[in-house]
Amino acid sequence: MDAAIIAYQQAISIEPDDANTWYNLAMAHLKLATISFNAIQGYGDPNDPLTSESLKLLEGILELIEQTRAP
Repeated sequence: MDAAIIAYQQAISIEPDDANTWYNLAMAHLKLATISFNAIQGYGDPNDPLTSESLKLLEGILELIEQTRAP
């Protein structure tokens, strides 16, 4: 994922008006965020408010990603 993000950033520096590249960069960042928020669910303290907040954020991001797949 990191390599993809770097590649999208390089492409944007060459062609900053390419909406498709900006979109792909944003999706890569969202997918990377899901990895982090999901990890908190496995490793975080269930009593820590950030654990429950991260679950809300994870669910919201996954919903956004799913909406991009809908016709």
